[in-house]
Amino acid sequence: MASKLFRDRGIKLVQNAVREYSAASGLTHSGLIGKVREIALRDIFEPFLPEGALMGSGKIVDHENTLSAETDLVLYFPRVMPALLYDPSLGVFPIDACIHAFEVKSTSTATTIKDAIEKARTLRTLKYLSGFRNSDGKAISHQVPVVVFAYFAFSTDLSEQGQSELDRYLEYDPAGTTNPLVPVICVVNRGYWYFDQRQHQWRTARPTPEFDEVLGFISGTIDSIPITVINRGLPAFGRYLWSESFIDS
Repeated sequence: MASKLFRDRGIKLVQNAVREYSAASGLTHSGLIGKVREIALRDIFEPFLPEGALMGSGKIVDHENTLSAETDLVLYFPRVMPALLYDPSLGVFPIDACIHAFEVKSTSTATTIKDAIEKARTLRTLKYLSGFRNSDGKAISHQVPVVVFAYFAFSTDLSEQGQSELDRYLEYDPAGTTNPLVPVICVVNRGYWYFDQRQHQWRTARPTPEFDEVLGFISGTIDSIPITVINRGLPAFGRYLWSESFIDS
C-alpha cells in the first residue's frame, strides 16, 4: 500500500503539470511549447529526486567527444561528474553521470516514435568509463548500467479502441521484444510500459483517473537512481578533461 501523503502529492503534481501543458498548448511557437513540456515533466520529478540528483536539458557526451542528439531532459548525478552548464539547467552532460534521458512530446505519433528510436540508437554509440580499479589503480572491466532512454507524451493520436503505444513502438524497433532501444514509454491517460530486464518482457500499467500510469513512470525512474549510481562506481572525470597523449614517452 502506498503512502497517502506521498501519493496525494504525486497526483497533485501530475494534475498541475497536465494543466500547465494544456494551458500552453495554444501557443504557436513550437520551441516555447517544447520548453513548457519539459518544465511540466521536470516539475513532477524534482520534489521526489534524492539528494544529489538533478535534471537538465541539452546533449550527452562521452570521454571520446561523441555527442548524443538533442535531449529534452537529462537526469544526472553531478556527484559522480560535473556537467558543463550554460545556465542552471542547459548544458552538456557526461554520460558517466547520467541516469535517464527523456524524449518529451505533446502528442505521440508514428513520426515521434521513430524519431525517439533514432535518438536512442545514437545514445547507444557513446562509451562509458570503468568506475572500479584494482589495487594497482588500473581500471577493471565491468558491466556498466547504461543510460535509460524514456519516451513520455501528454497525448497520442491513437484511438482508445485501437493498438496501444507499445504495439506501435514494436512495429519500428526490430529488437523491441528482446533489447528495446526505448525500454520505457508513458502516455498520459493511456498507460506506462517498461521492459523488465530480469524477465526479458514488457510490463504494462493501465491508466487510472488518479494518473497511476504517470506515478508508475516516476516511481520506476526514481528507484533506478541509487542502483545505477552504485553500479557505476567512480569513473575518472580526468578522462574528459585531459589527454594522456601529452605525456612524454
